[in-house]
This record gives sequence, structure tokens and C-alpha cells, in this order.
Amino acid sequence: KESGYLSYSSDEPVMGFNMEDYVQYNNGGKNDDFQAVMDVFRSPVCGPARVHWGKAGWDQSRGQEVCFDGAAEFPNTWCDFGCAVSELDPNGKFAGISTKWQWAASSKSSSDAVVEFAQCCGPDGFKKDMCTCESVLPAEC
Repeated sequence: KESGYLSYSSDEPVMGFNMEDYVQYNNGGKNDDFQAVMDVFRSPVCGPARVHWGKAGWDQSRGQEVCFDGAAEFPNTWCDFGCAVSELDPNGKFAGISTKWQWAASSKSSSDAVVEFAQCCGPDGFKKDMCTCESVLPAEC
């Protein structure tokens, strides 16, 4: 186990392996066979497996970027990472164009009412005793 918030082994031991998709570079950015394999790895049959942040496997055209659910992928640390982002980049200068870097929370004491995310952050990260980390997904997901 590692202590990094978005480490693949932050919550349990894992096995990692590397796959590269060089076909996409010669095929207009598409490789349906590779994505079919990724679909199996990302399914409940295999875990689901977590995709490396900087490697092949994020197929923009199939909703894998848009429909990424950080709260489900990293249930114990996603909102801790969101609190660190809020603290270190309060104005979103380094936010980029990806839609996956979004956080939401609800209050455990207010009938699960959605609250301003920053209210659930403190010096030790996400206040798990007071808040629940929520998924942020577009309606099409």
C-alpha cells in the first residue's frame, strides 16, 4: 500500500502492468481492439482495473474521460485529493481541460444535503466524520 491519494494501491494491494497502444497513432487516434481489451479490464470481471493517469486507455470518444467517477474509483482518498487541490490551487490555475477533476460532498448531519465542497476540507484533508464524498457525473453517464 502507498500513501499517495491517487496511488493505485492506496486502499489495497494491486498488481500493475503496462500496455501501450501504438496503433492509434497510425489509425486516426482509434484502436477498437485495444479499447475492447480495456473494456474488459475496466469491467467488474477484472476489478475494475484503474487506468494509469498518463498512459493509453482513456478513450475520449467512448465516454471514459467524461464518465470517470473519482469518488467510485478512489472511495477512500478522492475527496482528500480534492481538498489538497482546493488548498494548493484555489483559483484553478492548473485545472486544465479534463472533466474528471471535480469534487462534491454532502453533509452527514443535514440529511445528506449537498454542501460547498470547501466546507468539508480541513488541515488533515476531507472531513470524513462530517461529510460524504459524492460522485460528479454528467447526466449522459
